[in-house]
Amino acid sequence: MSTYSIETADGIIIDNIPANIPKDSDVLKQRVAAERNRRRMSSPEMQAKIEAQRARDREEFDPAKGMSWGQKALVNLGAGFDQAYTGVRQLGTDMFGSAQDSARMRAEVEEKRRINQDLANKTTGGSALQFVGEVAPTLLIPGGAIAANTGRLGLAASGAAAGALGGAITPVGEGPSESRGTNMAIQGTVGAALPLALSAGAAVGRTLFSPASRAARAVQEGIVEPGMSAGQRRAVLQQTRDAVAADVRERAARQAAPGVAAPAAVPDDIPLSVAARLNNPEIARLERGSRTRNASNWYEFDLSRARAVADRVREATAEGAEQGTRRATRSENWDRNWAGAEANANLARFAGEMQTLPQELDRLRLHPSASNPDVRRMLDALTTEIDRLGDNITPAHVQQLRANLNGRSNPMAQSPFKTAPRDAPATRDLITRLDTLLDNVTGGRFTQNVNAGYAADSRLLDASRGANKVRSKYFEVDPVNFSLGRVQGTAADLDVPAITEYNLGAAINAARNPNGSSMLSDPARQQLEATLDALRRQNIVQRVAKSATGGGGSNTASDIAAARAAGAAGDIAANVVGSPAVNVAGGILRGVRERTAGRSDRLLAEALQNPEQMLQLLERASSARQGGALSLEESEVLNLLRRLRGQP
Repeated sequence: MSTYSIETADGIIIDNIPANIPKDSDVLKQRVAAERNRRRMSSPEMQAKIEAQRARDREEFDPAKGMSWGQKALVNLGAGFDQAYTGVRQLGTDMFGSAQDSARMRAEVEEKRRINQDLANKTTGGSALQFVGEVAPTLLIPGGAIAANTGRLGLAASGAAAGALGGAITPVGEGPSESRGTNMAIQGTVGAALPLALSAGAAVGRTLFSPASRAARAVQEGIVEPGMSAGQRRAVLQQTRDAVAADVRERAARQAAPGVAAPAAVPDDIPLSVAARLNNPEIARLERGSRTRNASNWYEFDLSRARAVADRVREATAEGAEQGTRRATRSENWDRNWAGAEANANLARFAGEMQTLPQELDRLRLHPSASNPDVRRMLDALTTEIDRLGDNITPAHVQQLRANLNGRSNPMAQSPFKTAPRDAPATRDLITRLDTLLDNVTGGRFTQNVNAGYAADSRLLDASRGANKVRSKYFEVDPVNFSLGRVQGTAADLDVPAITEYNLGAAINAARNPNGSSMLSDPARQQLEATLDALRRQNIVQRVAKSATGGGGSNTASDIAAARAAGAAGDIAANVVGSPAVNVAGGILRGVRERTAGRSDRLLAEALQNPEQMLQLLERASSARQGGALSLEESEVLNLLRRLRGQP
């Protein structure tokens, strides 16, 4: 029978169609539709949608959802037992089943692995628990007597036998590199090597995984750079240790001699981290990692610094509470000093001075700056008052008119003397003319006593005003008695304002005169600037974070237990060929790290906060053992596992 082929507009080709089947038959339409559907389902877009739906289904129908850790632990143990059972089933299928049966079995293994991995990821220590369940059947091997009678060789032989049996019943997936023989060889080797490492390294394990040692290693990994020689590593650690020791000695000396002041940049009353005290970017990166890993370890330290900074700001600006008193004192001193100058007034000279004053006022009215309405109103008010008094005017009247021009201008005031801008040339000339008139009448006592006293009192009053400008950034300030109220804006704690490098710098800048000079007293300014510098030093962590590149920062600095002795062996063994049973090293050691990570993180954070404790860790890290050297037995195990991966 002859045949024919068809090709659709979208490229679907169907060959060997019997000649008796029409081109528009339902059979051909169904075949074309099936091919179109197959293409659509295999497209990357559709595969992405399917995978997304699978992820949603796994989350929605997660059998472990709502389980306690104990329940999840039992499920993980059961999953491990099931792996062993599946391996036995697969072994039988490979021996007695067809090729198709073996293929289906491998597909089942892959799916179970995916499910078990998802379950392990959702359970603390899940991988280790699954491994326990998976290798439990191999523990029936009577290797204890062998190990007891032949020592370390027997221990290795027992481990090899158990490992080989575990490899035999380990399910084999669909990967091209997977085989039962490979599993038996690898797990037999690891089964022999790992007991030796664990036996020989029991004390080493306590050293490597103890919280203090993990913290010491974190310090070392954070300070030394990869690729350094042993001599370079020792030199860097020694240099850092010397710097910390010098800081510790200086602090101890200041505590022993209270009269010795701390450097302004490193105040003892503001807690600074070791990185900030030494301005050390390597330790700052370590601090960044510690903070990222467990911020709660830094809460009390940060709060104590916030309290100390707030106390310093309160202390530096305490004279703000004296603003009202200083204003009243300035007024009282003006009156008293004027009374002394007036007692020596030359009235004849005063009469002569008053003859020329009206002409001076007329001249000032014609000055361009008098076109400012506020300046003109002030000149008119002064002329009106002089005309009103006439021959009854006295030096006391003139000094009062001069006193009306004291202080800064206030555009919202009712008095024309207060609204006149002080920097207008006509205003400045008038003040100078009145000062000269009163000096001529009092024999220079007005400038020497009255004006000089007013200027000195004004500086004190300005210092209080400047202090309140700073205080008002962080606290409510009572406008009458200038006492402090509740915290303004963001608070580090209920009664502690969040004072930062940025907002303290802005507060100091706000306390300036119109000419740019600081209103603050020298002691207040110096103390605030020292506090600001301390905050800048502490911000070294943020500066390091901004300059960090990929591979640096918190992850690099904080992950400090890998690639050493049993940790390195476990990490490498966990990746050998991808065999699930070899997860023993990684699973067990991850469990150990999980149990000690919290304590070591806390010890590391405390050392990063306290120079004395940091010095202890640096001394520990500088020793040959903590400097990274492995014992002969540890090195043998590590090299063995590296060879299994094909590494040098």
